[in-house]
Amino acid sequence: LTIDYIRKTVHKPHESSKNADDFLKKITHLSLPEKSIDSIADLSSVKNLTVLYLHHNNLQVIENLCRNECLTHLYLQHNQISKMENLNSIKQLKKLYLGYNCISVIEGLD
Repeated sequence: LTIDYIRKTVHKPHESSKNADDFLKKITHLSLPEKSIDSIADLSSVKNLTVLYLHHNNLQVIENLCRNECLTHLYLQHNQISKMENLNSIKQLKKLYLGYNCISVIEGLD
């Protein structure tokens, strides 16, 4: 999952890239289930993201969400995640869905 992928998904061809970047800043909910996504890139330009749906993909690692400080709900069920990590910096996280993964290690839940 990259910013370019999100931009292509939500951007209309007749809009300028500046408008697309402004729109990225306004996104609060992002739903991308069943898209064969295998990694999460830096999503820090989606500053107001509060809910992220990435269930039913091919994710193996929870990564690059530390700058998404507004994130409250994270849907990662039905992926291939084996280690619960990189979540301690998401201070606003209230709901985390990890069912139907292969989790054997839990870390960083201070």
